[in-house]
This record gives sequence, C-alpha cells and structure tokens, in this order.
Amino acid sequence: MTTASVPTAPTGDPQLVAEIERALAACPERVFPISWAGAQVWVKRAVVTKRVKWHLVQRAVAALMPFELLRPTYDELAGGAALRREASIIGALRRKGARVPEVLARSEDWIALSDVGTALDKQIYAAPDAAAACALALAGVEALLRLHAAGAWHGNTQSRNLAGPPDRIGFIDFEEDVRARLSLDGCHTRDLLLYLFSLATAEKRHAGIMNAVATRMVEGTSPRVRKRLFRVWAACFLPMAALRPFGKWLGWDVRKALLLGTALHTARKTWRARAAQTAA
Repeated sequence: MTTASVPTAPTGDPQLVAEIERALAACPERVFPISWAGAQVWVKRAVVTKRVKWHLVQRAVAALMPFELLRPTYDELAGGAALRREASIIGALRRKGARVPEVLARSEDWIALSDVGTALDKQIYAAPDAAAACALALAGVEALLRLHAAGAWHGNTQSRNLAGPPDRIGFIDFEEDVRARLSLDGCHTRDLLLYLFSLATAEKRHAGIMNAVATRMVEGTSPRVRKRLFRVWAACFLPMAALRPFGKWLGWDVRKALLLGTALHTARKTWRARAAQTAA
C-alpha cells in the first residue's frame, strides 16, 4: 500500500492536537485513550523497530521450508514512517468499505484514532453463556470473510483487534503491511489462522467455539485459501498427534496450537462430509 505524504506539522483540529500534546506529556503509555468532544479517542505513539532475534530464526526457517506463512512479516519501519503507513492502510480499507477507525489527527510522533467499540475478546469473555460467546466469535469470522471478499486483509487478526457490535464489527491495529511479504491468499490464510488461534482462551471457558469458527471459515473462504488451510492441517497432523498425550506438560502456546489443529481437523471432516452429500 502506498504511504501517505509526510506532514510538516500535526494535522487535525488544533484544539484536539493541543489536548493530545498535553496528554502525551502526562501519560507514559504507548497507546491510551482521551476524551474529546464527548467521544473516546485513542492516541498511539510511534513504534520503535520490532526486530528481535526470533525474527532472524524465522527468516532462516522460512528459507528452508515451502510454507509462505512462515515468512516473517515484520519490517524495520518505525517512527513517523510507520504512522504514515498505518494511516494509509486505514484509508485503503475504508475505501473498500471496511469499518475502521477514522484518523482524527497525526504527527510524526503519534496518531489519534476514533473509537470503534469494545474489543471482541472482551465481549466474548463477558458473554453470559457458551451460546452467546460462540455467536460473538462467529460474528468475528463473518466480518473477516466480508473483508476478504472485498479483496482486503488485516494482518493481525487477533480477537482483541476486532471491535464493535456483532452486526458492525470493525478492525483496529494496522502496524504491519503483511501484503508486502505475502500473496493475497497468504494474507487471507494468515488472517483466519491468527483469529482462530486467538480464540483458544475463550475455548477454555466455552468448549466448541474454535470448532464452530473453523467450520465456518473453511466453508466461507475461497477454494484457494481453503486448500492452504488444509495444507496447514496436514503439515501439523503428525506432530500434534505425537504431542497430544503430553498436553498437560506443554506450554500454553503449544496447547493453543493443538486446539487450533483439532479445530481444523473437525472443520475439514465437516466440509468433506458436506461436499460428499452435495455430490451424491
């Protein structure tokens, strides 16, 4: 995506800019809310470079294995350049009809965004029962499928980065441009897998959420992305089968991966059964 032009001074309502500058001086947090004109506004400081040793390992593994999804999607863009890119991504998604924050003001050091609503992970956690939690999680995957159908993508689709009421779910946090590293189908596959992976904590409270979401995403995505999802399942099947007996001794991230693999397995079986019925 193209990068927006460099502002020579903060853009936006001068009174809002002044309020943001005062808040920045008082608040050490990188991302924090302020109240402005009766609404909540989110202020985000420019990010520093994210490169860590793990990224070097990931790059080496990606060079050896034929999985596009293993490619590292980080880059070393930081400061005002990263904020300009985020504003550009938001603008591109808005033009495709996605519900995203409005850029209210921006400088080389910070960006101010409108509030989209309560994060989906918090809504799922607060759900009164399993049925309500599952309905919220399914609303999230439906929003993702609509985004993909418009030819767009997100890049960091953890449930905390989806927000708003179930019938108007929007998206936040666009610090990575994964399209610079992955194909469009790769971006869509990554979006769906990240979202499913992020539901593991909800799965602990309400068993069955991940199976329902995986089944819907396999059914609703494109044939090309479905094939990629099944390739991920095939690559993980044997390692997961070997690890499953040791589940209670494994770390949480590994156990989340096992839950994801189980959900993909269930979704694959369901899709194949339905496809067989249709063909019969």
